[in-house]
Amino acid sequence: MMVLKAVGLHHCDYALLRQLCPTTSIWTIDLAHLLRRFGLGVAFTTITLGPNPAYANESFYSASLQEDERRVSRLFRDAHGAGISVAQRSVGAQELACALLAADTLVLVLVDKRRLDPWLAAADACLPYALCGLAGSDVVGYTGHYILLVGYDGARGEFLVRDPAGSSGGEPARITPGALDAARKAFGTDEDVLFLSHPALARRAQAAQQRRHPQPWQGQAEEEGDLQQEQGQYVVAG
Repeated sequence: MMVLKAVGLHHCDYALLRQLCPTTSIWTIDLAHLLRRFGLGVAFTTITLGPNPAYANESFYSASLQEDERRVSRLFRDAHGAGISVAQRSVGAQELACALLAADTLVLVLVDKRRLDPWLAAADACLPYALCGLAGSDVVGYTGHYILLVGYDGARGEFLVRDPAGSSGGEPARITPGALDAARKAFGTDEDVLFLSHPALARRAQAAQQRRHPQPWQGQAEEEGDLQQEQGQYVVAG
């Protein structure tokens, strides 16, 4: 829903999404096919093509892995025919930042929420890592979660993030490249990333570019109105 609203598709609801993607065990390849059906351009990078057998004993996956395996494998096979680009490779923070600075791309990232959000370090108690006796590499288990990168602030070196589990309004959250990498490269994520494009994003990027470089007769006020972009902060979708 968050991605669809970001590109101006407000007519969708959860009932429709459940109809189009009826499984309750959502994999990144499921989302890739779903978003493609709504006309988004989808480029999927991952370090593992298909289900990862290493997750057989991981509690987050074990209950449904055997049932999911055939569906997920089929969706990977069908990706090219559906217009989805799939590449088996790791993506660095610099590449993510460059994609966002182009201002015509959204980036959906699979993360381990326990590493992203210290208040979910323990399964049954909302306590910070330090109070749970957990810190850094000592965090155990895996909780899959998707976040949407909507911009990059070059001046501060921070990604701007929309989290469906967080507040729906206000300014995007901020996260450093190091903290993001710790969450998105954790065991269980396969470093899954979806680079998403849509004509609405391209139009916004073009409009922002025109505001950054106005014609002489457009005046000083319009130049000042885009101060945020001139300072190195590019937000694709608020």
